[in-house]
Amino acid sequence: MIGADSMPNPPVASENDFTEGHYRQLLGLAKETYRFALYDAIDWETRFILWRHDLDFSLNRAAALARIEAEEGIRAACGRGWSPPLTGCKEG
Repeated sequence: MIGADSMPNPPVASENDFTEGHYRQLLGLAKETYRFALYDAIDWETRFILWRHDLDFSLNRAAALARIEAEEGIRAACGRGWSPPLTGCKEG
């Protein structure tokens, strides 16, 4: 019987879980199943994925991920999201 005591423990996230290598693997898995699309060029007859970034924390990290996407032949949409002006970005 399924109950609170028989539920599996969720994996514990670590800051090491999101590396550029793992990101590249994630893109590869997505490419196996979906066609990457941009908002203005969706082919509704195919299985597609809209890959989007909010640029509200680190422009340097966003640029690093964009380089990986370009190397993998993937185009993603970028937006500033709902954050304060970019002058408040944190870099580290």
